[in-house]
Amino acid sequence: MELRDFLIRIKIGTTFGIKKQSQIYQTVRDQPELSISEWVHTSPLIADEQRSDLVNYLHS
Repeated sequence: MELRDFLIRIKIGTTFGIKKQSQIYQTVRDQPELSISEWVHTSPLIADEQRSDLVNYLHS
């Protein structure tokens, strides 16, 4: 998945507020060596209970 697509899905498909969206954008942009999937699985910005739902949504 391209970064652009990931960020659009975060924006329209989640309940994250603008502050969380901005933090996600900054973190993903600063870690280009990680794939989106790796980032989602390891990010402290995503709560454990949200992680599986987000992964399923991103792969749909």
